[in-house]
Amino acid sequence: MMQYKGFSAWIEVDKVKLPIYGEEVLEGSQRCTGWIASEAGKAFAVCWKDSNRDMTTTGKVRIDGTVCGVKSIRAAPVSSPLLLQPSVARKSYLRISETETKPFKFSPLRITDDDRYLGASSTVSEIGTIEIKIWRSAVGKGKAPRPTAAPQETVVHERSKKAMPHCVTFGETTTTKVPRYLSTAHLDKQPLVTFVFNYRPIDLLRANGVVPLLVKQKRGAAEAQLDDIAAGQDKIRDLEKQLKSLKGRQDAGAPKKPKKEPSGPSSIVSGEIIDLTDGGRTSLSGTSKRMKREKNSGVPAGFVSGEIIDLT
Repeated sequence: MMQYKGFSAWIEVDKVKLPIYGEEVLEGSQRCTGWIASEAGKAFAVCWKDSNRDMTTTGKVRIDGTVCGVKSIRAAPVSSPLLLQPSVARKSYLRISETETKPFKFSPLRITDDDRYLGASSTVSEIGTIEIKIWRSAVGKGKAPRPTAAPQETVVHERSKKAMPHCVTFGETTTTKVPRYLSTAHLDKQPLVTFVFNYRPIDLLRANGVVPLLVKQKRGAAEAQLDDIAAGQDKIRDLEKQLKSLKGRQDAGAPKKPKKEPSGPSSIVSGEIIDLTDGGRTSLSGTSKRMKREKNSGVPAGFVSGEIIDLT
């Protein structure tokens, strides 16, 4: 709950105080603000307490810009029988007649594209807020106020900057006893303190960093990240296998190139005569038989110059 100079305030759902996040106190304006998690369909109560009770105070409740009633906590000097009266005020409904009330309830906000709703309500900017202003006041006997009709369901244009998931509506009508009424008058120009509760769905508060993630959620996020990494590695391995298979098929279908003989220097020396009488086969040593070429004189061997040869 939020606290300021002996006053405290909180929101209850199912008679349990809701946690308050991001609480801030603005000393100059006597204003306290915080965030609570809303759940669609849940009824709630606005509560505040005066721990000192050295003066009579009145709290005015305003929800989504609509005044939803007031309640007073009477001063209780020492030994006063008023000490037996509760020091806590609780407001959970809007009274629409002397014997009928409608409970406060968190609900989904209706969004429309009908341009008739553009700027249709001056309180659109206050949707998502529950405010309690506590005043120093004087009380006396009062009479029943005029019946108050419950506000119509809030409808916001989709282009409105204030469009959000939740708003406050009023539940089914409940019959009650006729209450005792008091008249109240503020004694100061400014309230003693103003408490403002900004409500949003818990997931939205977490997404905006107002509410810290649970340990389980943090672990879940880390595990999900590891799973993504493992899945990525498996995919890489599969792609590598497919690439290897494609390369293998490509290599198997490629035409074979003819084998090239070694291109070393020729073993035949220019000007040599090779004896081919052995069928051109090479010797065991792998070299051909070679004959030394005599110097060409132009005259057959054994021919004597001037000699006549009988060719008959």
